[in-house]
Amino acid sequence: MAQQEFLPYAENMDDYSDKLREAQSADSMPQFFKLTAQLPEKGNTDTILAATERSWVVIKTYAEGGENTIHAHPNDEHTFVVLQGRANFIGPNDEKRTCEKYEGVIMPAGCYYRFESVGDEPLVMIRMGFVIDPEQDPLGRIKADGSDFDAYTSENKSDTLVLSEAVFP
Repeated sequence: MAQQEFLPYAENMDDYSDKLREAQSADSMPQFFKLTAQLPEKGNTDTILAATERSWVVIKTYAEGGENTIHAHPNDEHTFVVLQGRANFIGPNDEKRTCEKYEGVIMPAGCYYRFESVGDEPLVMIRMGFVIDPEQDPLGRIKADGSDFDAYTSENKSDTLVLSEAVFP
């Protein structure tokens, strides 16, 4: 059996930004992608599958945890769809909703939230982002106090990545 090839995952915010720019297509041709990922044993991955100037598709995997600090994306409306596992989405007033497999949520730009994986299996989600102003940073995120916030930090409970042999789907 041939070894499966996977797109490279982002290792930090600068790498995520670089990979997004590399994936962006300026032409009007369709971009095809496959929803597959190597699952983490520890930590999480963000893999950009396709992108245009105003939108992008990412497959996100979490061994546990999630994006654990309340934050918002002021220049990005986005949608999450759970493909495996379960996720609690929590709002700024601790309101909580659990999304099961094949359920999702749409987040308007500036909406404060966090999420966490719940259950016994790794969380796999697709995230589709849509930039509001292409002249501004599409990846910008802010904390509840309005200060900039990098997702790849211990403050966000980002953990050292250890990949497993398991593959989604």
